[in-house]
Amino acid sequence: MAVSKNKNFVKNIKKKIGDETRLQVNRIARESTKEVMNGLAEAGPVWSGQFRDSWVAEGKGAKTKGGKVGSYPYSLWNVPKLSITLKELNRTKRIEIRNTAKYAAIAMDKEPGVYEFPGFKPIKNKSQFLERGTRVSGLRGDIETGKGNNRSTAPLDWYETFISGGKYNQALERGIRLAKVRPTQKGEGST
Repeated sequence: MAVSKNKNFVKNIKKKIGDETRLQVNRIARESTKEVMNGLAEAGPVWSGQFRDSWVAEGKGAKTKGGKVGSYPYSLWNVPKLSITLKELNRTKRIEIRNTAKYAAIAMDKEPGVYEFPGFKPIKNKSQFLERGTRVSGLRGDIETGKGNNRSTAPLDWYETFISGGKYNQALERGIRLAKVRPTQKGEGST
């Protein structure tokens, strides 16, 4: 009987399609993470480059293979490879992006800080940072232009604006587009 000869045919097809789909999900997650990290680095403050170079992506699944700590511009090497098992795909939190600089909360305008001139000019070019002035509330980007030597290399609330103002979604969409055109790589995810 010809059917019995191919009894595992449908099962094998479903498994193959499932693996390819899970690999695509992995590619989308990794490419999107990379694009968000680069977007945050571009939108945020840059004086010495230390804060910009301190974005990390961490896999939250039990079976992730580490992204490597890097610097801007970030690449897929900086994003962990994720497990593509069905169990791991069902986890709600897969990749977390955070900044490891000790002053990250100040740079993200979540905490006030004290401006201290580091002794050198910011590496962002002059057209990319705001005017000099007086820091009004102690928040990094809350500058009243005029008198004062405080400088801000990104506007106040740049992080919240990035997340809720559309740039976050644009970075995700770029990652999805990139994942669609990039061919499957051996070792893309673990099974």
